[in-house]
This record gives sequence, C-alpha cells and structure tokens, in this order.
Amino acid sequence: MTTTQIENLKADNARIQAKKEERLADQTNGEDCFVSEFAGTLTSRLNKVKIEILENGGKSEFDGLFTPEGERIAAKLIRGKWGLCWAICDDEGQFTGTFQKHVGRVDIQTFEDYLKVEKSFHAYEFNEHEMKACKKGFKRLETKRKNLLKKGFVEKFEMADAYAMIDGSGTGFSGLSTCHVVVRRADDGYPEGSLVINV
Repeated sequence: MTTTQIENLKADNARIQAKKEERLADQTNGEDCFVSEFAGTLTSRLNKVKIEILENGGKSEFDGLFTPEGERIAAKLIRGKWGLCWAICDDEGQFTGTFQKHVGRVDIQTFEDYLKVEKSFHAYEFNEHEMKACKKGFKRLETKRKNLLKKGFVEKFEMADAYAMIDGSGTGFSGLSTCHVVVRRADDGYPEGSLVINV
C-alpha cells in the first residue's frame, strides 16, 4: 500500500466534491450538468473502492473453488450460457471443457444470515408469506451446496490481488446508465500453485 496513492485518490475525491458544490452554489440547472454529475459520482465511488483495495494491501475478497479438504482448485469463475460457472483449468490454464455451476452467496452460512440479506433489500417488515419464501430460498441454497460437495467441491472466500474499474455495456446515454464500479482479480482467475484436477 502506498500512502501517496491513497492521498492522491482522496485529493481527487475532494476536487470532485468541490466542483459539485461549486455547481450547486452557481444554482446551475441540474439537468444541464447531469452527465458530469453522474461521472463525478462514479469516479468518486471508483476512488473509494481503490482506496479500500490499497488499504487491504492491494487485495480484495473473491469466491474460490476448493476441495473439501481446503485445497484451491485451478478453476476460473466465468459467465456461461446459464449464468456464472466455474471453468476447470488444466496445468497450462486452459479450460478442460468441464464446468461447474457457481452456487455463490458464500457469506451466508445460517438462515439468520440469509434472512438479514433478504431483509436488507426491503424497507418493510416481512409477513408470513415472505418468511416462507426465505425458508425455501435458504433450503435451495443448502441443497445446491450439498450437491456441490457430492461432486467434491466447496466454495469459500479467498483474498487475491485486485483492481477496481468502471464497467458497463452499450453506447450513448443507455450505456452510461449501465456504468458501475467493479472489483476484479489481478491474477488469472485462481492463485498460482492451485490444484489441477482431472474430471
């Protein structure tokens, strides 16, 4: 972590905030500068994430595919035809043609964890119907994890070198509306020395 990099990012955020306050002080019509306002907010968000990564020694938390004994498997998390999946790799880093569905939600270990996450998406108290839906959702998650374990895999968090960037798709204003900050792995999708498996 370099203190200079963090100080530069914080100074950049201060400049963005000062420009925003200057526009507001001039009572500029918000519609006249919404693109620069959006870009400034996005850049500020990007800088904050970069600072978090630098403060963590250049690392961030990612999902990893492991054996039940805890050894990391050479597998990359990719977007497949039916969503995220693990692409199992050979000793040269090439896909073997074997793919395993990504279960995700590694941070959720108990029903209380699941409920807490689900409630964070809603501003109202859950009724009986929503509680039943949560119980079914958690049961499905547990079933997916058990099926993954039967195949000899578990998903866990791991720390890896990371970088932050702005991502999105499309062009023009519709493309602009898809822009968001993402954190990506700086390695090739899995750490060096990961277990190569034959499946």
